[in-house]
Amino acid sequence: MPVLREEITKTLAFFSFWFVLIAICTILVALDGQDFESTITAVYTCIGNVGSGFGICGPTGSFAPFSAFSRLVLSFAMPAGRLEIYPVLILILPLLSLLGAARTGHQAERREEQTEGSDISSRASDSR
Repeated sequence: MPVLREEITKTLAFFSFWFVLIAICTILVALDGQDFESTITAVYTCIGNVGSGFGICGPTGSFAPFSAFSRLVLSFAMPAGRLEIYPVLILILPLLSLLGAARTGHQAERREEQTEGSDISSRASDSR
């Protein structure tokens, strides 16, 4: 049975969001100045819920050397991974739709202004 294009798109969107989330969290935790191995495995450990990482967050280490901000980012990553990201998306999507609606409304206002401006100039040229 062939797979529908819509299902492929949804699956790719899920994986894309997963990797974007990993990238954003990694960049934010990297601001802490820890080595790359500790940073990336800390993020993967939290998002993937796979146990201990490597480096300072390894089996004999902890997350204590990370700053409060990094621990906050990692604390966000844990529920995002445990809840399979969908509930996190449900929380975020209304905010994104509000931003999209605001942009769409602003673009519609611009189109109306441009249309009104062109109507006025065409009326002026018709009356001559």
